[in-house]
Amino acid sequence: HSRTAQQPVWLAEGLATMFEAPGVYRGDAHRQLSDRINRQRLDRLRKRTSGGNSRGTVERLVGSDELFRSDPDLAYAASWALSFYLAERMPRQYCDLLAKTAARPSLKTYSRAQRLADFKSTVGDNLPMLEVQMLRFIDELP
Repeated sequence: HSRTAQQPVWLAEGLATMFEAPGVYRGDAHRQLSDRINRQRLDRLRKRTSGGNSRGTVERLVGSDELFRSDPDLAYAASWALSFYLAERMPRQYCDLLAKTAARPSLKTYSRAQRLADFKSTVGDNLPMLEVQMLRFIDELP
């Protein structure tokens, strides 16, 4: 990602937290999905989302970095989950989103409206449905 263009924190931290799992580094030795799971983030997310008390988290993450200030534990866990879901289930769209944000002009403010528009144009515009699909995927992880 660009060091001079404003980037969504969830995107940078979500990618970074995916690399905390041992299976990401040595794909030849770790071929199972379970090897690529960041157990710490998974456990935290499961605790935080039990009972459905996290609705709207995807839109909050994508639209601004506020969740990292107000609830960093949820923000990091959800960033990992969204990034992991996109990498595993929508890799082309995830790569397109990474490329789009990396190509942003230097030192230009990244508004909520533009962040949401970029995400929706690459990943899809139904954020509530995407969140349901992501949480279902997370719930089914071993």
